[in-house]
Amino acid sequence: MSLFDPLGLASPVTIRAKQILQEIWRRSTAWDEVLEEDLTLEWNQWTTHLQRLNQVRIPRCYPNYSRSNNIELHVFVDASEAAYAAAVYWRIEDEDGNIHTPLVLAKAKVAPLKVTSIPRLELQAAVMGSRMARAVIEEHDRKPVSRTFWTDSKTVLTWLRTGARSFKPFVAHRIAELEENTKTEEWRWVPTKLNVADDATRDVPKDFNEEHRWFVGPSFLKEDRSTWPEEKKSVPETTGEERTLNIKEKTPAASQVVPDATKFSRWERLVRTTARVLQFISLLKTKKQRTFFSRTKPNKKQDPTWGTQRVDKKTKKILEKTCWARPTGGRPSE
Repeated sequence: MSLFDPLGLASPVTIRAKQILQEIWRRSTAWDEVLEEDLTLEWNQWTTHLQRLNQVRIPRCYPNYSRSNNIELHVFVDASEAAYAAAVYWRIEDEDGNIHTPLVLAKAKVAPLKVTSIPRLELQAAVMGSRMARAVIEEHDRKPVSRTFWTDSKTVLTWLRTGARSFKPFVAHRIAELEENTKTEEWRWVPTKLNVADDATRDVPKDFNEEHRWFVGPSFLKEDRSTWPEEKKSVPETTGEERTLNIKEKTPAASQVVPDATKFSRWERLVRTTARVLQFISLLKTKKQRTFFSRTKPNKKQDPTWGTQRVDKKTKKILEKTCWARPTGGRPSE
């Protein structure tokens, strides 16, 4: 018996075989060695599920696809510690108002042997789902009026709404691809128990036949939009994927901000220039109105001491301390 499933319609069954093969490889079992007892048991159970696929009959055509003017595309993505998957469905409304949700395309992959967090696997599933949606739309003549992507991961939704630039490379690169292929408003939350993609990330579902929700779509899609799952507000959790910026504020010494006194011939000019430097530093820190001088510049001819009168005692103290401390020393002439 052979299995040919390019559309991934039997993914809930085939993914289990991939998981067993991965475990065989992880244990370094040679090709001519007898499988360990637990793996032999799992393989025999899987072949039983495989034989039952002979009884599954899936229609090759989509109901009312050519006559409907209201066709939507719905993509479900999910992940577990063992695998991640995506499933694409049409939502077709016929002339009588009946809703049909046939499975179009599906794919499931085993999780890498290297330990990976569930949110990262959920993100991988989201990226895979976005690629599959694009492929389905490109390969069909009739285009959907809308697209909806469903995930039960609030972490992935938070990442999408935050934007790629806020995260480390692994998450940032995949969020950037999602931003390119999808719109943030196209993503919605769905409870795990209603997420059909979950069927391809765990054990083979019971009663897996053509009437199973995997083939006919989740029941809520056939209902009015007002009854669809809504995301409950919650406080986002820190995942460790956030990019952090280390900012250190260093307060310069007085000698680093005070102009070189040897370059000034008059004391009032040095005081005035120093005040401007300190004023600029103050503006950078507080972004508030000037504190050393008013916005209106007085007339120097009318008030020859205007610079020194508007400099507080702290500025003069810094100047005097700095000037006397320098090797060249000396205060400029008055």
